[in-house]
Amino acid sequence: MQRVYIFYWLHLYCLSLVFVGCSVFSGYEGSNDAFTKNLIAAHCSVDESELEKIRDSSDKIYLGLNSGLEARYCAHYTLSNDFFNIAEESFRDDVELESIASTVTRVAANVLINDNVSAYQGMLYEKIMLNLYKGLNYLSLKDFENARIEFNRSLERQRMAKEYFSSQITEAKEELKKVDDTEYGEYVSESINSITQSYSSLMSEFKAQKNFTNPYATYLASVFLFLDKDYKKAADLFKEIVALDAKNKEFKNQYKVFEQYARSSNPQKLQKYVFVVFENGLGATKKEIALDLPFPLKDSKGKQSFILVSFAFPVLQKRSSAQASILIDKKPTTYFMSFDDVIATEFNLSLPLYITKSIISTTLKTIATFQASRVNVYAGLGMMFLNKAITKADVRSWQGLPSDISIMMIPNKGVVTIGNEQQMEQKKFSKNKNILVYIRSFVPYAPSNIVVIESL
Repeated sequence: MQRVYIFYWLHLYCLSLVFVGCSVFSGYEGSNDAFTKNLIAAHCSVDESELEKIRDSSDKIYLGLNSGLEARYCAHYTLSNDFFNIAEESFRDDVELESIASTVTRVAANVLINDNVSAYQGMLYEKIMLNLYKGLNYLSLKDFENARIEFNRSLERQRMAKEYFSSQITEAKEELKKVDDTEYGEYVSESINSITQSYSSLMSEFKAQKNFTNPYATYLASVFLFLDKDYKKAADLFKEIVALDAKNKEFKNQYKVFEQYARSSNPQKLQKYVFVVFENGLGATKKEIALDLPFPLKDSKGKQSFILVSFAFPVLQKRSSAQASILIDKKPTTYFMSFDDVIATEFNLSLPLYITKSIISTTLKTIATFQASRVNVYAGLGMMFLNKAITKADVRSWQGLPSDISIMMIPNKGVVTIGNEQQMEQKKFSKNKNILVYIRSFVPYAPSNIVVIESL
């Protein structure tokens, strides 16, 4: 019976590995680095030929998000949205509407091998930012109608956050129940607690919040509504920004303008303004860490011993900042928020489910390896080396998101100077319109990407 059991596991392993790529063994850190380098260097290497490749790919979300952002910063706004649409369709079709049969197949593959065998599922903050960037792309194309749809979608995703994370907590509890009454139930529970405690120190440089929120989505949606001349909705939504910090002078000054426009019977005659948004640096990314924990085993006589088992987990790592603020007419922008902390908040909220699944998966593979070695030492060694090779954390994420964001509002004089003490750039536009100036800087040594968007 044991021989049949071992043959079954080995067969499943080998059959699974036939259908997976090198990423199962190598992980995705190399791919993450490549996407980042392309953004910084502005290679603009993505073109329409990449669309079909990604459509045919099994990892549409990961590739669509990262390729879409590269196209965006090369001012290929339509192409950028084409990439983003592939990712968003996969969010809806492959993740949000995943069938029970598909879910069972994906979970089984993850247990047998690792999460890298499955298509990237994406994070909630990435879904929100996808719609924000699609909205900004449409604004650059002067398509305000479709831009409104995207900003509304980003706000709706944010409103669904509580339900989204509640379902993850429920799933983690259900996964744990499956092993509670088994021989290794206590070990799994203790390991979850041990690894969770380890994460406390690993996440010390981030300020993760108890509840998920992305104020950037609210702010950009407010400014869009203002540019679209929907002044009452813009002012109502901007109240959420003021509530973040009632003493913030920049928030209060901007809100006064929003309220002034909302109450005016003839807003066309009011002073026009320039809203500046500065996305700074590279947001936190995932790196793999290995943790070794003792695993209890009993031989055929019931004698217990322990072996060290390696677990692979992702951990967040901060990356470079371009500059704390940028000078607008020789005055620095005002710090608005840390996007790193938005990433860290969702990472923390998702940890219970991720840790639970990883420990259960490694426990099952370790038991199978031990059983194999009792029947045949070579089979046991083979499974041990295979387990070691495929113990990889899923470190996929959207690589081009910012580390932090700052903002500013100034009266529109038809021209603005942008830059730092070393280099300044001038942008001209109509002084009879409200303006959004979007600035993106990845690293200090690369030029900033500047986009000017005028109201209708």
